[in-house]
Amino acid sequence: MRTRLGVLAILAAGWLGFLLYAYPGYLSFDSVVQLREARSGVFTDWHPPAMAFLWRLVEHVIRGPFGMLVLQSTTFLVGAYLLLARYFKPLVAAIFAVILFWLPPVSSTMAVIWKDSQMTGYLILGLALLLSERARTRYVGLALMLVASTMRHNGFTFTLPMIVILWQWPWQGAKRYAASLGLWLLITLVAFAINGSLTEVKMHPWHGSVALHDIAGTLRYANANDDEIRADLVGVQLTATDHLYDRLRAAYVPAAGVFPLVAFISQPVDDTQRAAVQAAWKRVVLAHPGSYLKHRYKVFKHVLGVTNPHGPIWVGIDVVGADLYEDRPSELQASMRDWMLHVVANSWSVRPFLYLIVIIALLHNVVRSRDRLLIALASSAIISEAVLFLVSPTPDFRYSLWLVPTAFILVLALFVTRVQSLRKI
Repeated sequence: MRTRLGVLAILAAGWLGFLLYAYPGYLSFDSVVQLREARSGVFTDWHPPAMAFLWRLVEHVIRGPFGMLVLQSTTFLVGAYLLLARYFKPLVAAIFAVILFWLPPVSSTMAVIWKDSQMTGYLILGLALLLSERARTRYVGLALMLVASTMRHNGFTFTLPMIVILWQWPWQGAKRYAASLGLWLLITLVAFAINGSLTEVKMHPWHGSVALHDIAGTLRYANANDDEIRADLVGVQLTATDHLYDRLRAAYVPAAGVFPLVAFISQPVDDTQRAAVQAAWKRVVLAHPGSYLKHRYKVFKHVLGVTNPHGPIWVGIDVVGADLYEDRPSELQASMRDWMLHVVANSWSVRPFLYLIVIIALLHNVVRSRDRLLIALASSAIISEAVLFLVSPTPDFRYSLWLVPTAFILVLALFVTRVQSLRKI
């Protein structure tokens, strides 16, 4: 009983300390869009509508961002504790869980009401519950995997190794993994079906963001002339008719996504224009695969923070969606946020490639450990990050947040496992 109370006290203190910085929850432009959808009840698919729907439900209990902040922060902290408790005594696991939660790259991301933060909370708690000896608890973990999958368009890339490697069946060998793969596929299809059923206004995000960026980047590195650009972009709405390549070179910025491209190409507004964009993407990418890969490589360098860090620190509480807040931050919070903004946002701690290097460097030991949890964690982090090479619209640290808890847990788990093995010698 005393140990349990100690664990609860440590986790509660860690969570309340986080609130000193995060309350009532930060909003970025994306957050504001989803909150407005939650309040209007009209959901689009630019962001997965499941989050806006969940927010709508939460607002019946707590209005504003705080309810969602409670969900993403408590699920993350409890999930981190349960995972670490598999390797450490309860009090030590609680302390490490708070340390992980307070790491600036983690706390500054989990302070913002993002689909990425929501997914990470459900993902880490669901992962922990999948390992339970109780069947009912494992099903709760599977349900959280489903919720996590609905939070991001690429959420299924995170859950794939977790469900396939960790879900328990009465069978062994190939039959077991085939059944787990089928279960993951079912969870993924249900997640897409949920978001599809909730969508009332289709925004076609791929056509208006990644596709246009890919087209522009591929043509930029292919050094296409104006005639080639016109031929490749038949039916696509351009903002000018002359000096196309010069305009393209000026507008294309790998790290800025589709936004600067308005000076070269227009957003598709109907099915005909979207079909033209899709046809142009296939035509351009297939004709210039090397240039396409060069473009994606340039973008991915920014995603990984190799070129420049893109910190997760947001000041949106004062700038974005001010009319949506019922609570205002204190002066203490403002000073903490400013410290995060000026000290952490441009530091090495928000460069995802460092965490990815750690995970890859530990892969040999992870495999040798035969610890299914560690194998699932490492696989999930590497697969989900690798997919960003093809689908990331812009560089943003929050896309790579899962690398941080993965690297943290791998390092600690392998260290304590190594120490225990040495003591047995």
